[in-house]
Amino acid sequence: MLERASNEVRQGKSVRGVAKTYGICHVTLHRFHKKRQMLESKGSKTLPRVGHRPPTTSSDTRGSILLFSSITQCGNGGILRAT
Repeated sequence: MLERASNEVRQGKSVRGVAKTYGICHVTLHRFHKKRQMLESKGSKTLPRVGHRPPTTSSDTRGSILLFSSITQCGNGGILRAT
């Protein structure tokens, strides 16, 4: 669907108008179309990826330990107490 919508934008139609016709977010269409143009200018025939990237995993064990310690303190009569 984004490919067809992008084709219409390529023909000169407005991003907002095409997005409304297809029922998609105009920002999503704009980003897809922009990435598609960039890929095509580099000679690529693949379509751009859409959606969000998965969250990165943190290997910061020190930060995890500090967070765990803070939570444990709160549970054991630390700063935050449930009344």
